[in-house]
Amino acid sequence: MNDFIVQPNPQINISDQDFAHLPLFNFHIIALVEPDPESWMPFLGDGSKLSSTLELYSEIIFDELDPDEQQTWEGVELASDVVFPRILWVGGTALAFYDEIAEIYARVVFNRDYEEYEDLRFYIQGVAQDHPAWRVAVLGAMFEDDVIRVANAIQESGLETTIIQRYCLSSDAFINLDDLIASIAKLRRKGLLADFRFLDKPPETE
Repeated sequence: MNDFIVQPNPQINISDQDFAHLPLFNFHIIALVEPDPESWMPFLGDGSKLSSTLELYSEIIFDELDPDEQQTWEGVELASDVVFPRILWVGGTALAFYDEIAEIYARVVFNRDYEEYEDLRFYIQGVAQDHPAWRVAVLGAMFEDDVIRVANAIQESGLETTIIQRYCLSSDAFINLDDLIASIAKLRRKGLLADFRFLDKPPETE
């Protein structure tokens, strides 16, 4: 996972450390980013695999955020300045994957906005003014795309921002819909897809 679609700010930390070395409880804020269904789709036949992967991610993240589980964490050093991370749910919609986590833990919800993140920026700037030493973790969606966009928006505030790579999806396992549509348009112009109807309803049969 290193072919960035969006270039990360060089001041962002990108960590592949595991839970024992970098638990989520070491961050004051966690930005849980939803994948953008309008930009990405799984390869044919991989839909069930994606659902299983996201379900597993959700369960692991949920367990890691459960305060009652801390007593079982042997050898895990937790930051003394974090009581409980504040969860920001970024991009939540009816097609959300992390809604079960968000329903219980999310303090703030930002609707889908994959260009400017204006509301997120406004919120984070306010946090940075009052708590300039707070640390932020970003995770959930495409490591090379959506996660980087959100991390860049947060880092602009000056807060220390870390991407938790172990809880990110990779765009390598998905189809970029913009690229797919562009390829179809190119083939149509060449007359190679004259009868192809993308995302249309199948012809009705009598």
